[in-house]
Parts: sequence; structure tokens; C-alpha cells
Amino acid sequence: MSGERHDKVEEEIRQLRAALRQSQRELSSARRRTEEVELELRRTKRSLEDSWYQLDTLRKSESWRVGSFLRKAKNVARKLRK
Repeated sequence: MSGERHDKVEEEIRQLRAALRQSQRELSSARRRTEEVELELRRTKRSLEDSWYQLDTLRKSESWRVGSFLRKAKNVARKLRK
């Protein structure tokens, strides 16, 4: 291989290695961000599950059932006024 050709190959290898290192850094950064997003998703799901549990508990409570009757009566009275 001629000296000039050898230099071109060496330069191409250097550029490819630099590009590979950059790609590896970007991949590492993307993985960290993915882990952060997955953690936030798990927290959000847990919060949503807690909210649904609280809503279900509220709807099964005696005060909600009594209030349901009052809400229905209020809606009927509102319709009768119209």
C-alpha cells in the first residue's frame, strides 16, 4: 500500500473511531434518559392507581351513597324548574 493510500486509510479509521465514540456517548445518554422516563412513568402509574383506589373507596362510602340520593334529587328539581 502506498504511503498516501495508507494515510487516507488511517485517517478514515480515525474518523470512524471518533464517530463510533460519539455514537456510544449518544447511546449512553439516550439510555439514561430512557431510564429516567421509565421511572417517571412508574411513579405516574402508581399515583394513578392510588387515585383510582381513593375514588373507588369514596364511591363505596356511606356518605357518597347518601350524597348520591341528594345529587339525584337536586338534578330532578333543577329539571322541574326549567
